[in-house]
Amino acid sequence: MTSYMDKTASRSENTNNSECLPCYSALEKEKKLVTISQLSKEFIENSGKIIDYQKITNDARLLSEAKYIGFNLFEENGEDFTTVAMSGLPKHIQIASELMGFNLIGKKWSRDEERIKKIRDQNITYFDSLGDLSGAVIFPGVIKTLERVFKIGQVVVVKIMKDGKQLGDFTMIMEQGVEFIYPDILEIYASMVGLYIEKRKSEGQYQKLFQEMLDGFALYEIIYDELDRPSDYRYLGINPAFEKMMSIPTAGIIGKTLLEIQTDIEEIIIDSFNKVALSGESQFSEVYVTCLNKHFEVSIYQPRQHKVAAMFRDVTDRRKKEAEFIYLSYHDYLTGLYNRRYFDEAMERLNTSENMPLIIMLGDVNGLKQINDVFGYLEGDRLIKKAADVLKMACSSDHIVARIGGDEFGIIMTRTDAVRAQTVLDEIKHLESLARFKVSNLYMSFGYGVSQDDQDMSQKIFTRAENAMYRVKIYERSSSRSQSIHIIMNTLFEKSEREMMHSKRVGEIAARIALTMKYDDDFVNQIKTAGFLHDIGKIGIAEEILNKAGRLENSEWEEIGKHPEKGWRILGHSEEYFELADIILHHHEWWDGSGYPHKIGGLAIPVQARIIAVADAFDAMTEPRTYKQTMSKTEAVVELKKCAGTQFDPDVVTAFEKCVSLVLV
Repeated sequence: MTSYMDKTASRSENTNNSECLPCYSALEKEKKLVTISQLSKEFIENSGKIIDYQKITNDARLLSEAKYIGFNLFEENGEDFTTVAMSGLPKHIQIASELMGFNLIGKKWSRDEERIKKIRDQNITYFDSLGDLSGAVIFPGVIKTLERVFKIGQVVVVKIMKDGKQLGDFTMIMEQGVEFIYPDILEIYASMVGLYIEKRKSEGQYQKLFQEMLDGFALYEIIYDELDRPSDYRYLGINPAFEKMMSIPTAGIIGKTLLEIQTDIEEIIIDSFNKVALSGESQFSEVYVTCLNKHFEVSIYQPRQHKVAAMFRDVTDRRKKEAEFIYLSYHDYLTGLYNRRYFDEAMERLNTSENMPLIIMLGDVNGLKQINDVFGYLEGDRLIKKAADVLKMACSSDHIVARIGGDEFGIIMTRTDAVRAQTVLDEIKHLESLARFKVSNLYMSFGYGVSQDDQDMSQKIFTRAENAMYRVKIYERSSSRSQSIHIIMNTLFEKSEREMMHSKRVGEIAARIALTMKYDDDFVNQIKTAGFLHDIGKIGIAEEILNKAGRLENSEWEEIGKHPEKGWRILGHSEEYFELADIILHHHEWWDGSGYPHKIGGLAIPVQARIIAVADAFDAMTEPRTYKQTMSKTEAVVELKKCAGTQFDPDVVTAFEKCVSLVLV
């Protein structure tokens, strides 16, 4: 069982799929709406007559194209209902009645909790079979026989409502393999029937129906010129819905003409009025009324000689939603640029001889993953939007600019040579250098492919552009990522001056230890840099934690404890600093294997990490803290020796003790 909203959502999601739910053409819709207009006219004209339930049911079957349809009306108690009419082959209806043991037409049904529950929450409910709707009310064996004999497929229930109250329903039974595709048409018709039935229960039903229609309604008298041609239309009556739609009070419109009231009326409306007046044939059109900024579906017909009637339905909200859906299907939600779907279609569409030379340019944002890992996805999104802004400014209005992947962009240029393409690239680089971003500079790598011949497949041009981009990216990657490391450190130091001073001291102390241990200059320079970067993973920690004057809470220590792994991830993205990543990861491991994050010990810990651990601990013990007493440098050396063999490598502590006099200077 599915609702009308489920069906329409499914249809929207498969708009471009040839195997989506069936739909109908604008011409078919126009015909159906014209029929509804004519039926509306009949309801009005038959105001004083007995309600013809059979005709209402026949008309519903005509509109829905169902195989059979039943018209059920609820009793005043709102629980029991009666099948007042059936439409379909009379012989089939007779056979079905015989199989069930009672006449279908006139059958009174007692309250059915299951049926009420199934159709309670929606005006239109779809069932895969008759059995799904009827449940235990009709013997299952009989249901199976009916479905087999009459080849019954989908069953659809359309409620007949008035003021939130269910008056009845149309139960439509479709041919096997045929789906119901006119929900909007039947909903309009059911609404009309609900109004008609409810208002016929008392006197003066014509006027109430006219007044309470949801659609705008206006009745006009045709004004003819001296050649007996329709020239204008005088308002004879309007309903409140029309008054509200057009923002014109009744007193200011009755007796005046269409052209007097709406001096800038759309030509298509006047043309439709004239066609109805001349031929008597109903007309349906959709118009946009500029002065009201609204879209209307307009159905015009001739209820009697020398008169024209028009029904107006405000479809502005629907059109806005459709336009929004179309926009979103071809645009990137984050940047407002075209998306990959549009870009691919444009590549094929523009690959023609008149557009040669054709250039496809591809590029991506360097370091986006690093920004996401270090600063979070919100900062990554800001970087993407900044890149999109640069591309919009660098490209002209006839270029197609699209975001075709997470960090990837594409540009299509028609009738453009390589010289012009390079000019655009130069402008991108210039604007890129001016772009200001909080946590990183903007670096993009671009390449392009050129086609002089429309026989060149667009995918080949794309591949050329992609290969060119990757060549540029390899060349630029190292410098951009290294620059990102410096930006991250500067951002950390802006958060905490204490961290900046601590990092510099640890780098210096670690370098002195390495010199004492007789390591070469390359090693010493490497460990000095590693010492300087050892806390880079703290970039994601809140400023208030880094600068907290008092003792840290357990949860805050847990956050601090994640920084070695975060630092490893940051440096692992940089070719220049890649070798330092493992050093940073393990600088809080203990010699006895009880440290973090991986609890490795002894020689399994990189020697550089063991050296930094001693330098880091010495500086932490001797650096002033408001929540603990600062040790003297001599006391700190004693503490290091005490922890040698458990927390620290004994050889590193010994080397540190030898050079301590240099440190203390």
